[in-house]
Amino acid sequence: MSTIPPVEKQHETYLRLKDKPLQGKATWCVVSAPWMEAFVAHVASGAPHPGPISNDHLVAVEDGDEDAETPGEENQGLAGNIDATENTAGKDKGKEEDDGDGEETKSVDSGGGGKGVAALPRSMEELEKEALEPPRLRKDIRADVDYVLVPQELYANLEAWYGGGPQLARQVVAVGQRRELRVDLYPVTVYTLRWSATSKCIDVKSVHKIWVSTYLTFVMFRLDACAGYSTPPYSTRFWLMPDLNAPVSEYRMVEKDEMKLLLGDLGVQDETIFLIETQDSDKKWPLDRVRSSAAGAAPAATAPASAVSAGATSRSWATSGVETSRAAEAGRALRTGAGATRTSAWSRTSYGSRPGKPPVRGATGLSNLGNTCFMNSALQCLSNTTVLTEYFLSGAYTDDVNTTNPLGMEGKLATVYAELVRDLWSGQYTSVSPTRFKALIGKFAPQFSGFQQHDSQELLGFLLDGLHEDLNRVLDKPPTEKLESDGRPDAEVAAEAWERHLLRNKSFIVDTFQAQFKSTVVCPAEGCGRVSITFDPYLYLQLPLPVKNSKLVHAVVSSLDKPAIKVAVQVSVHSTLADVRQQLAETLDIESGRLVFADVYGSRMLNTLPPWRPVRQMRDGVVQRVFLVSHEVADPVKPVYTATSYYTRGGAAAKAKAAAAKAAAEADAPDAAPAPPAAAIVQVIQRRKIKSAYQPSRTVTTYRMGLFGLPLVFTYLDGTLTNAQLRAQVVNAVRTKACVSDPGAELFDAVDAEGNRLVSLVLVSSTGTVCALCPSKARCSGCEIPDDETLASVDLLARSSVAVHWSAAALEKAQVIGVAAGTATATGAVIERDLEEHPSVKELKAASKTEVNLASCLEAFAKEETLSEDDMWYCSKCSEFRQARKKMEVWSTPKILVIQLKRFTFSSRIREKISCVVDFPLEGLDMAPYVMDSSSGGIYDLFAVSRHSGGLGGGHYTAVARSAEDGEWYLCNDSHVSRTSADRVVDPSAYLLFYVRRDE
Repeated sequence: MSTIPPVEKQHETYLRLKDKPLQGKATWCVVSAPWMEAFVAHVASGAPHPGPISNDHLVAVEDGDEDAETPGEENQGLAGNIDATENTAGKDKGKEEDDGDGEETKSVDSGGGGKGVAALPRSMEELEKEALEPPRLRKDIRADVDYVLVPQELYANLEAWYGGGPQLARQVVAVGQRRELRVDLYPVTVYTLRWSATSKCIDVKSVHKIWVSTYLTFVMFRLDACAGYSTPPYSTRFWLMPDLNAPVSEYRMVEKDEMKLLLGDLGVQDETIFLIETQDSDKKWPLDRVRSSAAGAAPAATAPASAVSAGATSRSWATSGVETSRAAEAGRALRTGAGATRTSAWSRTSYGSRPGKPPVRGATGLSNLGNTCFMNSALQCLSNTTVLTEYFLSGAYTDDVNTTNPLGMEGKLATVYAELVRDLWSGQYTSVSPTRFKALIGKFAPQFSGFQQHDSQELLGFLLDGLHEDLNRVLDKPPTEKLESDGRPDAEVAAEAWERHLLRNKSFIVDTFQAQFKSTVVCPAEGCGRVSITFDPYLYLQLPLPVKNSKLVHAVVSSLDKPAIKVAVQVSVHSTLADVRQQLAETLDIESGRLVFADVYGSRMLNTLPPWRPVRQMRDGVVQRVFLVSHEVADPVKPVYTATSYYTRGGAAAKAKAAAAKAAAEADAPDAAPAPPAAAIVQVIQRRKIKSAYQPSRTVTTYRMGLFGLPLVFTYLDGTLTNAQLRAQVVNAVRTKACVSDPGAELFDAVDAEGNRLVSLVLVSSTGTVCALCPSKARCSGCEIPDDETLASVDLLARSSVAVHWSAAALEKAQVIGVAAGTATATGAVIERDLEEHPSVKELKAASKTEVNLASCLEAFAKEETLSEDDMWYCSKCSEFRQARKKMEVWSTPKILVIQLKRFTFSSRIREKISCVVDFPLEGLDMAPYVMDSSSGGIYDLFAVSRHSGGLGGGHYTAVARSAEDGEWYLCNDSHVSRTSADRVVDPSAYLLFYVRRDE
């Protein structure tokens, strides 16, 4: 076993590796940001030991299940699966063997002596490593808040020093025409099958499962997929299948001009199915004959078979190896069988439009191609811009297409957008896939080429500007100069400035969406007084939200001796958790040191939250979990990153020298009184044995540990509690707080016929499923805490907890919260027992209802401001850059008025989203009071809203739009469109507002 180096060496290794540049095809690892912060504080500043790596909160929850797997049991099932693989693969080709399960399996044959198929690993450890899919990440995790990225070499060291996990490895990929390097956080699962020319059906035995990056080009994916079957790519055609039961007429072939597209741009997502067709010896394609005959379903072979993943090459991001599955398992994965239903909506529409009649013409959904909800939201708003849609549907745009404009896209954007609009308004589809549109956008704007979340306003601005240049009627743009008023009347200067703008910009977009700002800048220098007045075009109004610089925080405070209570406090956005804690303590009249903030995910605590954590990092709308304990818990030492301790390599030596000096000084000092014992935090987790989602056979059932309920927390003074006392406290806490009614103490002493406890108290890691004492190789799920007088040694800060393991018999006797009927919601969220509400919740809710309306936003927009030092103005009279006073006003308004509510704030100190409700009129918005030109303004009616729900880390975009067909409002949520009511249009998620002037 390797020796763990001292912290000074760890720090040096960290500094040497942390800033390695990204390299194509390299592997990086995702690590918990809070854990990484604790590690750096430990090695750089002498903070407490961070404990094992804890990445569990980054991993996506499958099917709403918040439970983790038990190594000792789930892997036993996998071992049985491995045995079947080894037995099958060792047989002669074509020879059939009974697998002991009442079914027959055929050995896998690539048709070429095994070339191109991943070799079967000989050891169980190797096969487990290759067969398990990489853990999927949650979609809402935020960089530098929830996770950080580190090179694999650094992670290997961290894992060797501290243990824990799970390892979340991801590959570096090149994106866009500029080949920008980034780490792909979300590889997907893709299935490939072959068409059997002899049987004239799909060969289910040929299924390969591949984990691949959506940033991979299709042509490279094709090479890898064909290698898995030892088939030359030039003799194949690839078909995208809605599902295995779809008729052949619904297959879509990947065309030659799509070969260079990214898989994501083709609409590939999880569980996409590719059918590979091989050309006959007579150079004919088997499917051509099938498709030309009577349309119908292509029967899928249902004989059981082994599924072999295509061999991973250096080109693709795949942890592919050999994965055995019986026909039943393959059928579940690929939706086979007579009673199988269609795949999910996105799977079917991601690479093709879904035929069907929409609720009303134009109320057609848009498939999500991978974090493209921002794009779909903007497109739905534009699609419901009647004057623009009629321009494209009528074909009038074709007279304006400019293929020679160097600032445009050769007319391609206008053409592709027109095709998309025609599909949306054809009345033939319930949802349409914007695959070609996204591919083209990504080609000309690399920032949109990947599958990261973006801003719908950013996409809208690029699209309208691109359409303008593609449709610009000015073929030869003359040079122009910016015009200033120089004391002339505003109306005269504004008209001249607009004429100059039209010399270079004449398009339907300009006619419809653009108008003018008036900008007034005043030099602040004494004796100067220069005033600059200019008139500039705008595409949309960006309105600030005049809200208070504060944040409303809700917290549920739980303790073992009192009912849980929900409390609300109002703090500055610049405050920390320490400020929140102090206000909570004052509100509840308790000691602040007894309040422990916790990051609770599912049924367990991930960690405690440090008091220096900024309030602005809290997710909007999330109720904080706080535990009131018996003893004051010392705050962790806040890491101080200095030039010598963190950023430079000399820091370790300097720290060691300082530590030595401190030790010498303490040695010379007189004896001091011993420090009082520290408070240790005990987390109590509820768990039970549940059936695994994956079952290797019909005769063997595998199980795993499932967590449920809410964690219970109490403290004790280190060195003062025995194991017997610990058990008594845990039992008392469970009886009073985890059960609907007291099940009695005797249940916790009862045993079954074999002498096993009905309820076991075991020592586990903070995950709740793995033993805190035994090495991981032992696959122990927790050692029983003895009922003796040995001093207890359990502390959440040292990554150990107590798990209460309930047997099925015990759960029948006790009504445990989270399992008993009525103690959990339909989504699995636990209903808190005896939750009270403090008066502060209603008081602050009422106080926070200070109305923010569109009128106040328009007034705030026109207020004069002083420019910052980063945005100074050059005064031609002073010949100096000045922090001038600037005022922006609306001079005129366009036919279509787009308003952006500036909900997102970014600066060097703050990143936050403002989630307040802004009241805006659905009809009759009078812009006259806010427009300087008396001949402009007008009355506007709302027809669409782009919405954003969630926080800065991602969230989700939708749209609501009023149909020009029936006048009703519709909610557009990616591929799903449904009718909604007008009274639901104004809500906190409103982001972009689309208004049309009534005379239009």
